[in-house]
Amino acid sequence: MLDDDLEPDLINIPQEFEDLPIDDVTPESYRRSSIRKKFIKNRSCKLLTGYDAWRSFDRVAIKTGGAMPGVATIHVAPADLIKAFGKPCEATVFFDASGEFNFEDNNLDQFALFDYRQTDLYHGLNREESFYVSKKNLARPPYHRKRKYPSVQEFWESTEPMPFRLIADDQSQWRRFRRWLLIEIKKAQERTESYEEMALRKHKDELDICQGHFDEKGKVNHESIACFKWDFTDFMTQQQLKDYKVRAQKELDAKKGPGPI
Repeated sequence: MLDDDLEPDLINIPQEFEDLPIDDVTPESYRRSSIRKKFIKNRSCKLLTGYDAWRSFDRVAIKTGGAMPGVATIHVAPADLIKAFGKPCEATVFFDASGEFNFEDNNLDQFALFDYRQTDLYHGLNREESFYVSKKNLARPPYHRKRKYPSVQEFWESTEPMPFRLIADDQSQWRRFRRWLLIEIKKAQERTESYEEMALRKHKDELDICQGHFDEKGKVNHESIACFKWDFTDFMTQQQLKDYKVRAQKELDAKKGPGPI
């Protein structure tokens, strides 16, 4: 129905629209429909659907040093980290850290997790107890007071949460990685076997004689190790592979030389 204040006679309707009915036209007909689809921000998304990560040894995140600002600080127990991912690698930030874990996710982004100046490797050997309880030291603010730091061995054997600095590549989904990391650590806390025992149980049939039993005859596994199965041709397209086979055959014929006359 038309509004009581609306007078159709005062409206100039174009000639091509004169035959159209106007009784059923309401303001709701021209209202923009709301978008109900949920918008997911990729960089801040924490969903782990289709997401995976693993420990990396051949590639590391680029760091200028231990003092480089990280994307987050994660408080976990060093002993739980070792139980979940094995022993840490030697830190690439020199004396700023005593150990380092490098990871890579399925987006090929790199992550580095290390303890930042948490041991006596950086602060030096601890002094006598009287130095830390002196009036001069206790008069300072708590965050400026001198305190004792654990040794490297004491730190990595600790079951108390310690701060770890997380370094990540630019534009990486570090929030998803942080959630994945905490879930993996929680899984490690619930199982009884260590990382080395779990890895040995899973890969014991693929070990060579250098890593297996000395009295057993060693046999190099050519089936499941990537370096024996993959080469640069796996990254070629079908046309590039076809051209490569033709070029390789020509080079082989040139090395053989002309046949007997």
